[in-house]
Amino acid sequence: MSIAASLGPNSLIQLGVSLSDIALLFDQGRKFGNWLTVKRHDADLFETLMETPDVLLKRKGLVDPVRMESRFPGTEFFNNGERVSSTTTKHQELLPFSWLMVVITSVLDLCLPPEQILQVMVEVFVRLLDNEEAEGSLRLSLGVNIGSWRSVARVRRVMPEIIGYYGKAWKEKAHIAAIPELNESERQEMIRFLECLLGNDCRDFTCVSAATFAAARAIERIGVTINSTRDSRTFETQLTVRYLSETTPLAWNGAGKHHPSEYEDPVKLQRGLRIKAQIVSYPAGHPESMINAVQASRETLNQKKHMWELGTRGAARVRLVAAADLPYSPEQEPYYQLDDDADTVVESFDAFHSILASKAFPHSSQAVLQAIDSLTEGQDSHRKEWLEMHVGLEYLLKSESEIPSRRQENLSLWLPYQALVFGFYYKLLEPLVSLEFVFDKDAYFCGLWGYGGTTFLAMCTQFGQEFRRNGEGRTKRYSPGHSRPNLIGVLGPVSVLTLSLLRTSDSPQELAKFAVLNLPVVQLVPDEEGELYASTAGSGIKFTSNAAQPMRIRPEGPSKQWSVHSTMGKSFRGGGAGVVMAARCEGRLVGWFSPAAAEVMFLSTAYCKQQHSDDENYVDETCVSGFEVRDRDWQQGSVQRPTDANLNTLGLVHSAGCPVLRYAAAGFYGGAGEEVAIATDDLAVALGRVELIDSGILIA
Repeated sequence: MSIAASLGPNSLIQLGVSLSDIALLFDQGRKFGNWLTVKRHDADLFETLMETPDVLLKRKGLVDPVRMESRFPGTEFFNNGERVSSTTTKHQELLPFSWLMVVITSVLDLCLPPEQILQVMVEVFVRLLDNEEAEGSLRLSLGVNIGSWRSVARVRRVMPEIIGYYGKAWKEKAHIAAIPELNESERQEMIRFLECLLGNDCRDFTCVSAATFAAARAIERIGVTINSTRDSRTFETQLTVRYLSETTPLAWNGAGKHHPSEYEDPVKLQRGLRIKAQIVSYPAGHPESMINAVQASRETLNQKKHMWELGTRGAARVRLVAAADLPYSPEQEPYYQLDDDADTVVESFDAFHSILASKAFPHSSQAVLQAIDSLTEGQDSHRKEWLEMHVGLEYLLKSESEIPSRRQENLSLWLPYQALVFGFYYKLLEPLVSLEFVFDKDAYFCGLWGYGGTTFLAMCTQFGQEFRRNGEGRTKRYSPGHSRPNLIGVLGPVSVLTLSLLRTSDSPQELAKFAVLNLPVVQLVPDEEGELYASTAGSGIKFTSNAAQPMRIRPEGPSKQWSVHSTMGKSFRGGGAGVVMAARCEGRLVGWFSPAAAEVMFLSTAYCKQQHSDDENYVDETCVSGFEVRDRDWQQGSVQRPTDANLNTLGLVHSAGCPVLRYAAAGFYGGAGEEVAIATDDLAVALGRVELIDSGILIA
């Protein structure tokens, strides 16, 4: 693809994106698709099919590209830890087909998992092409196109508007805020709707599912010329979409392929649409709203809400604390320990309560055991035995995503148990999640559970049992012996990254958090699974041994401006695969280091906790005898470190009051295997740590 032809890179340079990051974007775009490569990938799609866009977009006048460009003129993304926003960026001019696919993909992202979106689009295109032989080609190539359309929706801010319009229409018809995954009946109706939308021989479409109607309403509101709000058409050939409520007469106006008579009983079908869901999109901050999407009796739903609340209470006096072990090695990574705030058991509970608590919860506290007692009150021994069997990890992993029973008396117990566990874990993990990079107040998140779904329950159960076995938990669900260490992020429609990749900090509490964001990150490229791993390569900095006589040093702050940004290691010679943190002093590149190295330092005993937080008048006047590391040393690309031949030698990094330099120094020296002590408010404490071995680096 010609860089000059797309005009995208020129605009990105004006927004401060470096040439190396633009090259990363193109490299990513070739593999997964993004907003810079959408035009090229759409051209490749039709070249592969040996067709023109008219064969997949037969209905004329659906999308006006000029209108869409005017409505979504801006560009937003993250670059080097900052949100870049521009309303003057010159974009590639997209065809009507591409714009419509951006809108459709955004709608499907709300109610289907990624693999099913590909399946739906393949089925729709095969029907429009009337060529089953095209299916194989579409399955191989369409995933990259979908990635490009999804990326455009995010960077051009189409997705937030889709969410708002879809959510409002859905709530109006379904009377709940959470949006369940389409079941098979709804999925087939969505396929018929999209076929009707893209085709040219259907003027009317009646939706049995509220999900399909919400999709049509969102598509109309975003600027596609269909009609879902008025009684009459704006022009004769305009597609009109109606919703078949339980009180709607089965009359039909107009001609077209899609007709309610296709259903033996549309009203009956509508009542039975919700049979099973595996994901649920829920409004930000309200995961408990997913309960309302479950098709169960009102009594069961009320019980689920009560159990969710008891679960949150059980997690209220427990917190996860990040920690790490020394010495640092490329295989080393942070882990999480459970800090139980004295919620000791003070009542007697029978053995069944303890057994059930051990299934999914990391510990058996008073609140957890009381919640289980409330859950099972009045249940006979057969029901309790059935529950114990069907919430065990072995069963959950073997029957993932399968409903454990079709019998109401079983599910009326199992579903509240599900809510109890989820309420506990959503509350437990809440302090570790930062939503500061989600800028849409009406954002929706995707919950990995639905009616009878066991996927997320298996994850929670495995997490809890890992704590019980080892007293700690990793940051990733994994199979022993088949997991790569140092997973630091997952990029997708909604991305999750360790917070340090977006904002460096010298606070262990901040470094333990994960950031959720819904904008692309320019400088980071995931692997085929969308995962990001910390690099294990070198630092690009030269360490020299200290030959000078020790001197008396008082810690100071840096005199120059420092910055640290995440990027891909392959951007630097010797940077290797994975993510590195690039450090700059007054704009000059100092070097790079693994984010895992810095985090291990701050989360281990190398970090000296505050000693005088309650004493406002305390002044640290400690001096150090050793050598100093100043800005000029970093800028020269050569810094000193103690060596075996120079025992009784300490180094002091002048980084007082500069969190960015403190983080970088920990990454550089920690990654090099140096003994490090990170001072907070008492340098003497840090000095005592490294004096034990007569050598090391103090980070002031």
